[in-house]
Amino acid sequence: MEKSDIIKLVSDIYSKIPTAKEYLDIFCGEKVSVIAEKYKTEIEQFVYPSGREMILREKEARKLIRK
Repeated sequence: MEKSDIIKLVSDIYSKIPTAKEYLDIFCGEKVSVIAEKYKTEIEQFVYPSGREMILREKEARKLIRK
């Protein structure tokens, strides 16, 4: 593939696939702390539930960690 084709392909992937966008942001070193904080709060909600139903949802937390 030519360089222009690769650039177009990467930009299409970046704009259309959210998980690829997060991966590329982390790979390039941008927004790492923002993304880490987002997942940290989500994992905390699963591991340390609050409210009426204090159900530990370990499976969901593990899925986020594996991402």
